[in-house]
Amino acid sequence: MKRKRISMDKLRQILKLHETLNLSCRDIASTLNISKTVVAQYINEFRVCKLNYPDIENLSDSDLIEKLG
Repeated sequence: MKRKRISMDKLRQILKLHETLNLSCRDIASTLNISKTVVAQYINEFRVCKLNYPDIENLSDSDLIEKLG
């Protein structure tokens, strides 16, 4: 099943909230109004790709998509 795309801003916010505030997936999901499953999936993708917030903060959207690809 293909997942719904979320904005690049929300992707960055997920990682920022996770790394800088150490929020749980549930808290991030509630804050951004998305499912906790989606939050967990993206956090896992960031880990697999070995990306952290400072790495992606200034990337263009297309570069971020490429790194997550």
